[in-house]
Amino acid sequence: LGVNVDADPFSENAFSAVVKDSTGRTLSAGKLLVSYVASAPATYFVAISSTDPYQPYDVTFLLSRGTPCDDDSYEPNDTSAQATPVNAAGTVDGSICPQDRDHFSATAPAGKGLTVSLTNYDSGHGLLRLCLLDSGSGAEWRCSEDAAAPSVSASAAEAAGVKLVLRVSGSTERVANSYTLKVEFP
Repeated sequence: LGVNVDADPFSENAFSAVVKDSTGRTLSAGKLLVSYVASAPATYFVAISSTDPYQPYDVTFLLSRGTPCDDDSYEPNDTSAQATPVNAAGTVDGSICPQDRDHFSATAPAGKGLTVSLTNYDSGHGLLRLCLLDSGSGAEWRCSEDAAAPSVSASAAEAAGVKLVLRVSGSTERVANSYTLKVEFP
């Protein structure tokens, strides 16, 4: 879905265009241009406003059917509060759709660290980013530096007995890619 507000270009900062879902949650926002890739058929709403008391404009809606992106079986896990538990060493197959983030939680056993990596993904479909978050505050501990082979770890002193959240996201909001999340407790 693309929304193009045709107005005086000098008034761009006065405009706000927002795409919302049926609950009123903001899915995408912009000024004179906003777009959203819907992952499921639903009713979406567009709100256009201006801070100027009078500002004429026209609006064009662009609908196109793109490559479908199917959510993985772990959805909804878009926030830290919805994180899917991964409490044993192993692998999890997942996928990132546009404007999506996947969250998983893991607790390292006593005396063990945590190493998490992303494998089996084609970087040509878009780069993925992997981060370790504090489960309470949601603050980032650290994120992967190598986009071609994302990996993050925490030592036994940092991770043992602490519930951590692992976030997988695209390097941009338009990335759609599948991956294998590998969790190890060295």
